[in-house]
Amino acid sequence: MALILHYEELSLDLIQSNPLIVIHGGAGPQDPSGKQIEKAKTSIQAILRRLRTNGSIPAYAVKGSLSIQKCLQGAWELEEDPAFNAGYGAALQADGVARVSASFMESTHQKFSAVMNCEQVMHPSALAFALQDETHCILDQRGAERLARQLGIEPQELTTDERLTKWMEHKKKSLPTKPSTGKTGTIGSVCLSLDPTPKLAVCTSTGGVGNETPGRVGDTPTIAGNYCDNLTAISCTGIGEQIINHSFASRVAIRIQDGSGLRESLSRSLKEVQKKGDQLAAIAVSIDFSKNTAYWAVGATTPSMIWGALTPQQMLVF
Repeated sequence: MALILHYEELSLDLIQSNPLIVIHGGAGPQDPSGKQIEKAKTSIQAILRRLRTNGSIPAYAVKGSLSIQKCLQGAWELEEDPAFNAGYGAALQADGVARVSASFMESTHQKFSAVMNCEQVMHPSALAFALQDETHCILDQRGAERLARQLGIEPQELTTDERLTKWMEHKKKSLPTKPSTGKTGTIGSVCLSLDPTPKLAVCTSTGGVGNETPGRVGDTPTIAGNYCDNLTAISCTGIGEQIINHSFASRVAIRIQDGSGLRESLSRSLKEVQKKGDQLAAIAVSIDFSKNTAYWAVGATTPSMIWGALTPQQMLVF
């Protein structure tokens, strides 16, 4: 199992007017040159172009810092694109129902909020963000759907014809209930901006793995899959149970707090995952105030990963 690691650094001065944004569209065993992967890459590129402008920022996020706005805009766009397994086009669980989960965290308050297994909610990221202002900030399906009604969010159909066809084919074959590989997995969005001081934000959203036991919860609504403190923001994708077992996102962030840099912390954590034969991937952004430097990285032990980055200097899509 190959280890993928892309790492870059840039001066914080470059982020004065242009935030650093990294997004991912999931990781899995699919052929990285397949037609669906190319379609997903095209979507990632289009989303990054829109992120370069000020348009399409979700209305509920406009009062937040620039990092929050761009982070949530990235998640919102990915949730609306059926090429990805989050929001519209989410995978169907074993009972044929699409259920979505999401979490959010940012560096100012460092408060984790999440929802899990919501039905007919196109943007679970919006619910996760709304819970930043609540005392009880992690909700199950019932609580999340009640919150959606309170916010005036109308129910929306998440199932695409393609997802339904695949689910029906699975049932016809009388296959045992087990996770499917799918095309793409969890989506994630990480942003660093200066407002005027550095601020980080991260959001992760998912439709699960497909054909799983109804109600299964993976890593997305946990700090193993989505985490942010004053130095680091990280979003994970891959096999959720394995991400949880490694406490991956929070583990990388703790190592950075203890003095290791992003490259060393992410590389060491990925090697531990690789040693166990587990599969996960992550995007991360970190800050070193003493060096006035921002760092960002993408790492994976999976065969492939769909991701893109928008820096003040360039746009990258892989």
